[in-house]
Amino acid sequence: MQKKIDAKLFLLLMIWLITSLVASCSLLNSGKAGGFHDIRPEELLPYDKPPQPVGGWAVIQKYLVYPAEYPAQGKTGKVLITAKIDVDGSLLHPEVTKSLGSEYDEAAMEALERVKFTPAMAHGEPVAVWITIPVVFKQP
Repeated sequence: MQKKIDAKLFLLLMIWLITSLVASCSLLNSGKAGGFHDIRPEELLPYDKPPQPVGGWAVIQKYLVYPAEYPAQGKTGKVLITAKIDVDGSLLHPEVTKSLGSEYDEAAMEALERVKFTPAMAHGEPVAVWITIPVVFKQP
């Protein structure tokens, strides 16, 4: 039993260390103010249950309004948005980290702003976490 706990603790500490280093590098190299680039290492804590959109991940597609030029362009792919999901499930500081173009980025952001989230849980308590959310544009 003790070995399992030690292994789990070791794994969690390694994850925390790696994410802290990645966040530190991002902070040092970004030069940007606000949002994802201001993540402090103490905000990158492990959690037992990740945040979820109320209604499941498919609900994002429900709120997604494709850009007007979509039928002509037929562009497919993902917009990645990194954001903080707060302890009350609110979406904070969303930032596009992979773009498909400004029209698609705006559509993805608008869809996410309509989605309600359940917060991440750690030891039975809600915690604020940073996540990257894929918003997929696909052929109908």
